Amino acid sequence: SVETHYKRYYADGMRESLATQNHDEIKKNYVKFYERQFPDIRATRDFVVTDDALANQVTVAEAYAIPHLWKPDKDGGTVRFAFYPSLITEYLAKLPSATRAMPMSVPYPIRLRHQTRIPLPESFRVTESNDSISDPVFSFTRKVHYKDKEVVLDYRYETKRDYVAPDEMGRYVANLTKVNDLLGYELYKSVGPAHSVAKAAGGINWTVSLVALFGLVIWAGAAGALYRYDPLSWSARHNQQV
Repeated sequence: SVETHYKRYYADGMRESLATQNHDEIKKNYVKFYERQFPDIRATRDFVVTDDALANQVTVAEAYAIPHLWKPDKDGGTVRFAFYPSLITEYLAKLPSATRAMPMSVPYPIRLRHQTRIPLPESFRVTESNDSISDPVFSFTRKVHYKDKEVVLDYRYETKRDYVAPDEMGRYVANLTKVNDLLGYELYKSVGPAHSVAKAAGGINWTVSLVALFGLVIWAGAAGALYRYDPLSWSARHNQQV
């Protein structure tokens, strides 16, 4: 399940999109977004919109099923499931060149938060962490927390100004590379009689198990990061700003 909160500028933008775009087309684009990572994903219900005019917040709730979540490794002894903070991953998908003669514009102000909660059917060995990268242009943090068979991944990205000077590009690209190294998160599990490190008592049929996902994404600021949830009218605007 995915719950997205649009605040301030984005709340107004989402209201406009919902009023002017075809409902079925929006739903189709939501599914297409996730199909890139999960080809067999399907929506289990229509998306639900809640508009809190007093708080100026629009919330969109989605629900999906992913029949084949765990992917076997080539050796057949391990299954894996990779998670990515889709909002931030899409936003930082391409690294710029470190060599540049002119300043590079950066969308500002941007404040993104993507939280994924992963309730698991058995105990896993999870290393908690708190990573941060600070640059004069942006800040980024990733926190990994594990309690009561649930992994919580909390990502935050914020821009501090609207440009990168040519002599800063080397440092900027190096720090963005560090961010990209922290974006992906993977759960893996040994399977079979000889690989029972994380096997639960009684066993689990991992081919049909479904891990429930709860993604909480919060926007604030005034730049175009809304294209994930409004792909028809906002993607061009975002690309122009980048």
